[in-house]
Amino acid sequence: EIVPKKVLEIVAWGTEGSVKGKKFVATPKDGFYALHSEELAEKIGKPLNYEATKVFVSTLEEAAELILRGGHHIRLFNAEFGQENKRKPSEVEIVWA
Repeated sequence: EIVPKKVLEIVAWGTEGSVKGKKFVATPKDGFYALHSEELAEKIGKPLNYEATKVFVSTLEEAAELILRGGHHIRLFNAEFGQENKRKPSEVEIVWA
């Protein structure tokens, strides 16, 4: 198993405009965290931001495992601006318990 302990949060920081420097956090929607699979995108021949490339997991640990394995981008949310972003593994920080 890749992920041995509890994940507190998965975060990234805004890079431009009004959200520059603002915190974006992995936030469940309907109980699930959404990631995009590069493998699925390749298989269906669609860009990574398509709905069909989404993979849903119910825990931060599962999300962290996919991110660490590579090939998955995670959707993060900033509540202050109501903005959602898709981030690649190199852009996110996994905060361990």
